[in-house]
Amino acid sequence: MRDSLGPEAGDAVRTAFSEPSTIDLVAEDIDSWRRSDDKPGYIGHVLVRRRGTLRFPTDVLLIAEDGTTTLVRWDAQKAAALLPYEGETPLVAAVIDPQHRVHLDEDLTNNAVSSNGRTFPWRAFEGGSFVFGAFLRGIVP
Repeated sequence: MRDSLGPEAGDAVRTAFSEPSTIDLVAEDIDSWRRSDDKPGYIGHVLVRRRGTLRFPTDVLLIAEDGTTTLVRWDAQKAAALLPYEGETPLVAAVIDPQHRVHLDEDLTNNAVSSNGRTFPWRAFEGGSFVFGAFLRGIVP
């Protein structure tokens, strides 16, 4: 495992099999605002948390108001992190592990959050961009 996926994955698997372990990845809060440095666009962040002892690096999908997306890597070594955002329009949603590679995540319902602070069931919308876009427009002020 260590040779093919790297030392972090190897350590996580060792921990999972050798001690009582859990993981729950949580998208808690997002915020963005107009840049104040005379450059166009927006900056902001998403607050992500890891509950439990397992540490799996994972991707976080940042979704802007204009529909553009950015995939950032979170190492999940600390229990919480502020992941930065920079884009042409405000950040409206964030999804932890959008490809659902961390199969041990205990609660998938808290992996996504919108700009109004509500979580939403990302897995239900990932296959249909039209439905997901309509859903986002309905939850974004």
